[in-house]
Amino acid sequence: MVGWTNFWNITELGSHLLTLEFLCTLQYYEGGIAFRMFKHDIMLSWRELSDHLSFYSRCILDINSDLPNFERHQFWREKSRDEFYSQAQTSDMEHPTLRMIHKWLGYNLFHRDDIRKVRIGDLQLLYAAINKVPTSPVTSLVSHWLSIPSLQGPVSCTSLITHLASNLNLLENSSLEFIDELRIYHGYDTFRQARMLKKEGNIMYMLYDNKGKIRLPNLNLGLNVVQNYLIEIVVTLVNQRAPQRVASERMTTHQERTWYGADPEPEEAAHLHYCDYNPRVLRDPWVRHAQPQ
Repeated sequence: MVGWTNFWNITELGSHLLTLEFLCTLQYYEGGIAFRMFKHDIMLSWRELSDHLSFYSRCILDINSDLPNFERHQFWREKSRDEFYSQAQTSDMEHPTLRMIHKWLGYNLFHRDDIRKVRIGDLQLLYAAINKVPTSPVTSLVSHWLSIPSLQGPVSCTSLITHLASNLNLLENSSLEFIDELRIYHGYDTFRQARMLKKEGNIMYMLYDNKGKIRLPNLNLGLNVVQNYLIEIVVTLVNQRAPQRVASERMTTHQERTWYGADPEPEEAAHLHYCDYNPRVLRDPWVRHAQPQ
């Protein structure tokens, strides 16, 4: 992603209390956000928030208005074999890099129960990546953070909040307690369980349901190299049992035989979080918070 060099590799440890304070006081207004950290009232414009999260200063801030040539149905038609964008999932995309970028966004930025779903914001970021548009998704991030209290499951933004506090110089001389539980990293095993990757010896393949596979890495499939993001896959059966005849079938002389194959299991949702950190309610229900427009 253009403009994300200093953002993507955030190494700070998360803090339970700091994240609670931030999320419980976070408010959204037209020009930016307001929140509290270490009992300090802080207001940041969208540009200031983007800079403190380490996005490049030349990144665009509003992906809804600053990507005028983006049209979701046309873009999705070019990246999948679907005519219209509707109930889209990661597996519908064929280009391996776009698949991996979408998974990364779901694991690290916009964590939700089902990261297989391709949302409008995901499409816009993929469009920006392909067209080399420096993009800072701060407005989308804040909207996601405001929705966290209504989500079930772990909160995955703790390190990002610590990173923000560090760049605001709020961690100096603080006695903040950090989360020291085992951190979960997503590697080959995660994508193998999600039926996306498979190794055969020292060779790795990207899987396409039971339609076939392509070898990785593949320099001929670079985002800036290919002209067509739909891949002609040589059909190779993967993880499929040999056809079997249904045992209860009654055969006659002229009756056609009925065959069936093993259906692939659905992708398993994977989550990025700290073990045992799963707050249910983060926001004071009696405090009214500004909502995104």
